[in-house]
Amino acid sequence: MQHLHHKLSSGILTALAFLAPIWFIPLIPDSIGVQKQFLFMVTAIALAAFWIVRVVREKRVLFSLSPVNISALLLVVATVISAVMASNTPFQLSGRFLSLLAMSVVLLFGFSTFSGFRWSHLLRGLTWGTAALSIVVWWQLVVPGDFTFSALLNRFLGSQLPTNISFSLAESPAVLLALLVPVVLANGISIWKHFSATKKETSPESEAATSPVRLGLTAFLFATLAGVLISIVLKPDVRPVLLPYQFGWGIAIENWKQLPRLLFGIGPESFLSAFHRFRDVTYNMSELWALRFRASSSEALHALTTIGAVGFTAWLGVYASGLWTGRQVFRKHPTLFVFFLIQILLFWVAPLSATTIIVLTLTLLAIMEEARAEDPTTAQDLVVLLSAIQLGPSGQLKSKKTHAGFAYATAAVFAAGALALTYFAGKTYAAEYLYARSILSAQNNQVTNTYDLQQLAIRFSPYNTQYRRSYSSTNLAIARGLAQNGDLTEEQRQVFAQLLQQSIREARMAAQINPTETENWEHLSSLYSNMLDVEGSSRWATAALIQAIQTDPLSPQLRAQLGNLYVVLNQPDQSLRYYEQAIQLKPDWHVAYYRYGVALMAMEQPGLATQAFQRALSLLEESDDDFVLVQGALTEAQNAAAAQQSDGNADDAAGTYEAGSENADLLDTPQQPSVPENAPAQNPNDPSFDELLESDPLQEQPQPESTEDQTPNEGTQNSDGSIVLPENVGF
Repeated sequence: MQHLHHKLSSGILTALAFLAPIWFIPLIPDSIGVQKQFLFMVTAIALAAFWIVRVVREKRVLFSLSPVNISALLLVVATVISAVMASNTPFQLSGRFLSLLAMSVVLLFGFSTFSGFRWSHLLRGLTWGTAALSIVVWWQLVVPGDFTFSALLNRFLGSQLPTNISFSLAESPAVLLALLVPVVLANGISIWKHFSATKKETSPESEAATSPVRLGLTAFLFATLAGVLISIVLKPDVRPVLLPYQFGWGIAIENWKQLPRLLFGIGPESFLSAFHRFRDVTYNMSELWALRFRASSSEALHALTTIGAVGFTAWLGVYASGLWTGRQVFRKHPTLFVFFLIQILLFWVAPLSATTIIVLTLTLLAIMEEARAEDPTTAQDLVVLLSAIQLGPSGQLKSKKTHAGFAYATAAVFAAGALALTYFAGKTYAAEYLYARSILSAQNNQVTNTYDLQQLAIRFSPYNTQYRRSYSSTNLAIARGLAQNGDLTEEQRQVFAQLLQQSIREARMAAQINPTETENWEHLSSLYSNMLDVEGSSRWATAALIQAIQTDPLSPQLRAQLGNLYVVLNQPDQSLRYYEQAIQLKPDWHVAYYRYGVALMAMEQPGLATQAFQRALSLLEESDDDFVLVQGALTEAQNAAAAQQSDGNADDAAGTYEAGSENADLLDTPQQPSVPENAPAQNPNDPSFDELLESDPLQEQPQPESTEDQTPNEGTQNSDGSIVLPENVGF
């Protein structure tokens, strides 16, 4: 039976090592990273189930403890505390947290239940898995575009994977390198040791590494690594895109200015909010200025920002305990030491992904198992009895039994926990699957399916703001499609009004769930901007966009959007202020100068408009798409300025700076980015923050006077409150 346990444990974990680089099922939007995360969760739950069965069979509650799995448990506790202290706690306990939870479960229950997993198993599984991954890499590199691996998947499965060479089953080019480098090094060192050692010094590990098959795999992996590195040098679109280190460090420092965030961070899933609020204004001058990063420059900086100093210390404990536990093992297995050092280096140079967390977990488990096999005192068995707890070196408490009823009760408690985790993970996966199907339905103009699937996705994951924004957009798109049908019946009018109200309600709900998420306020503002014919919508649109700016004060795009909104509202004097702020935040952005010039033309200031268009044109190449547009606007402004000058308005023609613009030097010389002194202010007549979340202009419209009109048509709503959509309606 013990031999069977060893075989089973090594088989399960070796299979996980093989699948980690290549696991992929195109059923959900993130068909690579999230799928690997759920594979990891399933493995963790399976190991917990084996431990529960063992407790019942042996009538003994035993945990095998090591500094490694204790540190991993402390990391999970720190993450939970951070999530509880942040907004939208249920959503915070998803994503990366699930990977960390799976890591702690595998390290605790895998170590407590089995003892057959070794470094040789891990290296063999990763070598074969990375070789399979390399086949896909070469397929993407060599085969023409319509026949690449991802293109064929798109054709036969209806997925939407990128078809260029940036596609990788490893999640990203950075993760691909994080797999290839340590696997190639570990196999290369084993081969070198074998051929440089005497016959007596050879080991089963080195002999396995020099088998013809492993030699061929190692050569293939080395060629793949070389090909990837060459591609990264020659092709910019293959290069890993990471937040520059200085900005990641600056965000972490700014986040520490409040003691709670210093200790516990801003929240496990809230890095994007920290990025919006705390990045330095010079980021706007970088090539990546239009990107929004959901992870920091490295896992170390990400931890410092999201789970604070406590969580960061717990991470350090995980790595330090791995080094301490393996201090004897590394002499016997130097390749394991090199492999683990690369895992430590990765913590400091890149954010971890689902793939790299799986590899780290298996590496730590291999270290623990090798150390226990070498010296049982490196681990302690903790046996929980009915009236006491006993702790002793690994293997020395095998005869200790507890009361059968207590063992069954303990197994029942942990089984309930495993079922709860399975239920939560299953609901999250189901929501992702339903959301992915809704996207495909929308692409095929299947309106009712899109509507119903997104509604189901929200029921499974009600705290996911992305689902609510998409559902809000779907309601608005259906309402627009309905309005295009011409004369509407009374029932269709009622459905139209309900769709608009539901669209706004879902957008407000997203903002209420997470008011620090900029995208929620942007979406709410865009909804109101599409309803400007409704009285009062303009005030709600501007107020929501101002809230967005308050969550992301250094975004030139948001200032320009507010300027655009004021232009639509025929308030060019107001728009000037926000175009100027956009220029201050990003002085090399031609769009801001162009829109600024358009607003100046509306203010009948062609002289200043000419300067703005000239500045915009100087930032463009003739091959750029906007060059002709800006050049035409410049010609028009120059003609208007000449006409004004011939009419005697010399001051306007010369570009005299008039009221409504506060920074006359913006158009003179290139500027350094700076933070506008005056933040966007809420108009006293605009809705307040609470009103934005609790009411909307549609509810303020006068209601029909007749009793017949006031009574909702029962045929327009289902029993659950959802709307019965008319037939033959499209987006």
